[in-house]
Amino acid sequence: MTLLTVRDLRISFRQDGARSEAVKGISFSVERGETVALVGESGSGKSVSALSTVSLLPDSAEVSGSITYDGTEMVGAPEKDLRRVRGNDISFIFQEPMTSLNPLHTIEKQLSESLLLHQGLAGAAARARILDLLGKVGIVDAERRLTAYPHELSGGQRQRVMIAMALANGPELLIADEPTTALDVTIQAQILELLAELKASEGMSMLFITHDLGIVRRFADRVCVMQHGQIVEAGPVAEIFDAPQHPYTQTLLAAEPTGMPEPVPGAATPVARTENLKVWFPIKTGLLKRTAGYVKAVNDASLAVRTGETVGIVGESGSGKTTLALAIMRLIASEGGITFDGKRIDGLKSGALRPLRQEMQIVFQDPYGSLSPRMTVAEIVAEGLRLHNTGDDRPVRDQVAAMLAETGIDPASMDRYPHEFSGGQRQRIAIARAMILRPKLVVLDEPTSALDQTVQVQIVDLLRDLQKRYGLAYLFISHDLRVVRALSHKVMVMKRGDVIEQGDAEQIFDAPKDPYTKALMAAAFDLETRPSVAV
Repeated sequence: MTLLTVRDLRISFRQDGARSEAVKGISFSVERGETVALVGESGSGKSVSALSTVSLLPDSAEVSGSITYDGTEMVGAPEKDLRRVRGNDISFIFQEPMTSLNPLHTIEKQLSESLLLHQGLAGAAARARILDLLGKVGIVDAERRLTAYPHELSGGQRQRVMIAMALANGPELLIADEPTTALDVTIQAQILELLAELKASEGMSMLFITHDLGIVRRFADRVCVMQHGQIVEAGPVAEIFDAPQHPYTQTLLAAEPTGMPEPVPGAATPVARTENLKVWFPIKTGLLKRTAGYVKAVNDASLAVRTGETVGIVGESGSGKTTLALAIMRLIASEGGITFDGKRIDGLKSGALRPLRQEMQIVFQDPYGSLSPRMTVAEIVAEGLRLHNTGDDRPVRDQVAAMLAETGIDPASMDRYPHEFSGGQRQRIAIARAMILRPKLVVLDEPTSALDQTVQVQIVDLLRDLQKRYGLAYLFISHDLRVVRALSHKVMVMKRGDVIEQGDAEQIFDAPKDPYTKALMAAAFDLETRPSVAV
């Protein structure tokens, strides 16, 4: 029996007198007990289509067509009818729980609000229901967590709380919008397994929005592929994956980082090296702020990265990956030896480090957050040239134009602002900003995790090309092991500040020795062979 039916849905937005069409007449349905996936790149119309089911779009949106939930028309429905359905019959799980959860309220208060609004539960009855929900979603020691705030939980725990909130009122349809994109591979596997189990036990239907086709293959019953606001192909998952008909679907399925990095030159010398590096953050308590203990972020880490070489650093959130890289760049305090370009730098003061800054650059995970919205692309990329002399006598604007062209950005667009570019283009701009100073070492901190798979492939190819051209040394931090495998010569595995295992990438991926490394590899590569219900 059909639970949700969408027919000829069209969504457009008005802005500054102009009208842009985001969804162009799509139709699909979700049966009871079924999981339907909407897949496609950013901007394809997936999320706005889902939000339109209960009229959660902004006032600037114009919606036409038909959306019926359990036989009731939702387009143009009275607000009181929509409120009854929202969070009660249809619930949402969003991509980033930290922005969806209120940072000022405890977990108990946020779960209580929904129970009070929809079911009239309060006091002991509400608390009992909350503990039951947290137990169902796998929150350990749930009673102690009731007084916790979102920032006190890990990413996986926050996502579990979001799932508990979505399940609070026993919805018939759960809409999950990229619920695992920002999570580590092991946590991602746990969340997908949890959703599969809850769907089976609660008898829910699910609309799953994602750009990760690996998840779709093992999790969904049917799939709708969206491009530019249209569904270009739809059908059972096995049929679409085994015999895709539309060129765009074929492109998506082929979009996975493959190949191997260029061999490291035989005469390559170390660019950066650490010896027994340690980063401990003191925990200060009391009025006098005495040190009561330490957060041991990095323990006894030793590594070396050579010219033209990529060292991949992998591990779950909180394992110390980024802390290690920041210590190597002398952006945080540490103990132990750090050698850069043959010189010990761990004892240097900030003034002595300044000339070295242009030779060590960093590219962050979220380019939108790391690029100033008030500066043009030309100003952003040229910023480092005002501080450092690269020895290039060309006018600054010419240097910027050349670097943008090299990283795949049209130089004619250099006077535009970051918000006028796509996510992949913004990441190319961030790479151009780092590369224009001709560094020897580049730290790449999750540079592809927030990108669509087709864009990931493009960025991986770009990074390979730049490394080959300039002999760059990369420290590549990521939880996406497919990308790490495609880029890295060596791999270091970290867990809770400790280096668990390191060696040649081929050995780490094909014959891992430590149980933790084996678990990471299983979560990243072996899931496709498991039954869909057990994910």
